Formats: sequence, C-alpha cells, structure tokens
Amino acid sequence: MPIPRYRLLSGDLLAQWGFSLQHLALGLLLGAIAGTLLGALFGLVPAAAQRVEPLFYALAQIPTLGWIPLFMVLFGIDNGLKLAVIIKTTVVPMTINTQQAVAGVPLALSEAAKVMNFSRWQRLRWLVIPASLPGWFTGLRLALSQAWVSLIVVELLASSEGIGYLMVWGRQLFQLDIVFVTIAVVGLSGMLMEWAANRACARLVFWPQPAAGRLAWKPQASWRALQLPLVLLALWQLASSWGWIDGALFSSPLAVATRFIQGALSGELTAAMLASLGRAFVGGRAGDCGGPALRTAAGAAPARRANLHAHAQRAAPYRPVCLAAAADRMGGQR
Repeated sequence: MPIPRYRLLSGDLLAQWGFSLQHLALGLLLGAIAGTLLGALFGLVPAAAQRVEPLFYALAQIPTLGWIPLFMVLFGIDNGLKLAVIIKTTVVPMTINTQQAVAGVPLALSEAAKVMNFSRWQRLRWLVIPASLPGWFTGLRLALSQAWVSLIVVELLASSEGIGYLMVWGRQLFQLDIVFVTIAVVGLSGMLMEWAANRACARLVFWPQPAAGRLAWKPQASWRALQLPLVLLALWQLASSWGWIDGALFSSPLAVATRFIQGALSGELTAAMLASLGRAFVGGRAGDCGGPALRTAAGAAPARRANLHAHAQRAAPYRPVCLAAAADRMGGQR
C-alpha cells in the first residue's frame, strides 16, 4: 500500500537529504585531502611525477560509473560503496588542478623568494599555497559538482537511503510528486553548493591573480613510468598464481590478456569499441554545434532587444498616425 505523501513533510525528505549530505561531506573531505597531497607531490617532486603520474592519468580516464561494479565487489552496496565512488570522483579533479596550480607558480615570484632567502617552509607557506589557491578552488568546485552527481547515481542504482533512494522509492510507488520534489532538491542543492564554493573562493582569494595564458605544467613522459605498472602487474600475477587472490573474484593479468586477445581476434571487442566511439563522436559533434549556437543566441539577445528598442523609438512619432489609420480601416470594414 502506498505510503502517504505527508511523510515527506514529517521528516523523510530532510532525513534522506541529510544522509546524502553526510556521505558527500565525508567522501569529499577524504578525496580532497588525498587529491591535494597527490597533486602537490606531482607538482613539487618531478621524480614522483615521472613514476606515478602516467599510471594515475591512465586510471583517471576510466569513468566513475565504470568502477561501480568493482567497488560493489570490494565494498558491497552499503556506505563503503558511496564513499569509494565519491573519493574516486573527487581525487581526480583535485589532483589535476592542484598539480597545475603548484607547477604554475609565477617565475618572478619564485625568483623573488630565492632573493629573499626563503626556507622551504616559508616558500611553501608564503608563495606556493597562496599562488596555487585559485587553482585549488577550481578543482574543488569541479570535484563538488561531480561528487554530488555521482552520489545521486549510486543512490539510484544501489542504496537503501539517501535522496536518490527516495527518488526511486517514489517512482516504484507511482508517486511522481515525490520524484519531482527530489529532483528539485537535487538541483537546488547543487546550486547552493556551487554558490557556497564561489563565495568561499571570493572571500579567501582576494589578491590579484596573473592571467592563465599558458599551461605551465606539462605531462611527464619517461620510461620510468612503466616501472610501477609492471611491478603491480607482476605482484598481481604472483598473488594469483600462489592462490592469495581468488581467481573467481579477480582474474589474473594473464587471464585478462588472454581474454583481450580473444575478443580482439573475434571482432567482438572491436565492434563494441567502434559503437562506443561512434556514439561519442555523434554526441560530441552535436554538443560542439549546439553549444556555440545557444551561446551566440544568448549573447545576441541583448543586442536584438536594443535594436528593437531603437526601432520603436524611431517609430514613436508615427504611432498616433498608424493607430488612426488602423481605426479608419476597421471602421470602413464594418
């Protein structure tokens, strides 16, 4: 029997919204800390960037939704799944933007710090952190929006609490008013988070910022980048061979490679990749065409209104004559 709608006003909506915000806050905090430390490591230690950065960027290309089946196996469908998804979603933009911000410290300021004999701690406190704070906030805004969307998706797929679960619950009970209310709450929450992040950035970053005309950070490319992936694959294969990892749960690298070759030779993998690339190409081209068109229309709207207003002002002296002529014509028709 459907549950009465008044329960939305008696605390269900606020309770489920609170559950979602708690998971978001905890996952965002952990992901922001990990992403900040990792990005600072890549930006300040070139040797670490050469060895770890390529593997990180390779894993970052996998969409968050693609990790959900693996996270379900590792963490179940409880709160661990939500935290894992939020942390993964947060770490990537925080790491990338922190690394670019740390590596993009103006050269003139770095030379001034050397002239003033700043220690490493003084350089980090008075130069690196203030100069990289705008880029860090950019990563935080991206991470916040992506984490919120990912959390809602996880709650829609596999969850027993949260605003996304409430949306599914309303759909299953055919109570579309609950669905629309939850959609509105999700949208308003995202807008409020974006506004809060922008306000915090405006309050904390109050000094002039240099124009970002070029990308000071460049991806590291070196043969050392192969060391870490090869070591991890070797350990994975040894653990699978010795029975430390259940083959039914995690296939060994050799089994994965064998399956990859079979799929490529049979054409199944190639067909699936071509289908995905085709959809991505069509959708991307549609977005590339529609986005500038909408932007142009939005930008041209004020100019069009100004032109119409100018024409109206020019035609104002003739308005009484036109009205009189129209009245005479209507009288003649009668």
